[in-house]
Amino acid sequence: MTAIDKLTKFPAVYRITNRNWKAKKTIIMEHFAKFGKPKNMIMDNKFKAEQLIQYLNSENIEVHHTKPNSHTANADIETSSNLVGKTNRN
Repeated sequence: MTAIDKLTKFPAVYRITNRNWKAKKTIIMEHFAKFGKPKNMIMDNKFKAEQLIQYLNSENIEVHHTKPNSHTANADIETSSNLVGKTNRN
């Protein structure tokens, strides 16, 4: 799972073994503990689990989702994912 600060482009990459909403919530909470809570988050459509959205809203975080197949909206994440993939292959 990858998170990128939109202002600084700083990426944070997390290994995730389970893709359910609870596993994602655990990683998001870990990220918040390290870097603080954002005011809003732009998320891929893979993060539309209602329970996860409710948690983020309860933390006063405004959630936005990218449009499906929107390559420009996901460009920063895709670039980071490609870099991580290349690094792991070596």
